[in-house]
Amino acid sequence: SDGTHEPLAAIYPQTARAEAARRLAGPNFSLQALVDSLIAQELVDSVPLPDADLGQVENWNTPTDAPVSTR
Repeated sequence: SDGTHEPLAAIYPQTARAEAARRLAGPNFSLQALVDSLIAQELVDSVPLPDADLGQVENWNTPTDAPVSTR
């Protein structure tokens, strides 16, 4: 792991809603910062994906990262 989270592959509790709303009000819209804050508040835990499951996920950052059949 590079020390960052995958905040879109997550389950958030209802108790995280207020912090998410505060973040959406700006100026820092970073999902990494949101997750770091939620971890610090002990509202969520970061759970590493087991090595055996790494082949089940892909990291897409731009539309060109997606397979042609999904575009």
